[in-house]
Amino acid sequence: MTFKSFLDEIVYRVASCIVIVTAATLAFSLVEGKLYPVVGELTVTNPRARHHEYTTEFDGSAEKYRDCVWKRTEWYIGSRQGSAVKTTGGYSGPPALNLVGRLTWEGQYARMSRSELLTKSYANVVHRCPWRLWDTVTPFYTSTGEPT
Repeated sequence: MTFKSFLDEIVYRVASCIVIVTAATLAFSLVEGKLYPVVGELTVTNPRARHHEYTTEFDGSAEKYRDCVWKRTEWYIGSRQGSAVKTTGGYSGPPALNLVGRLTWEGQYARMSRSELLTKSYANVVHRCPWRLWDTVTPFYTSTGEPT
């Protein structure tokens, strides 16, 4: 074995390890969120049009089980099991320190119609938990398919 082929072998093994670690990190983030969620399911109340019919403001509540740092909430129009389009959402008030326990929000919003929010949408919440190399992605909201 020549020195060049030896170096090629090392580079190949290092690159393979990087790919495996990256794939494992993504898998761990999704699996952990389903098996050991940071928060429970969001209960949506009082959905209403915000500035126009394609932004819905609503109030909500959920149980927080673990003390992890919130990074973002990701909203989608569509189905968890099928095709979906990512959209935006947010909170009307300033950030708050949310500890473990029952959380309530007023004035959350998502860029979708009221009907889409209630019948064909879902959201995931992303947290950074202690002692993890990955972000934890927890299913946060799944529409019921029934408008209220």
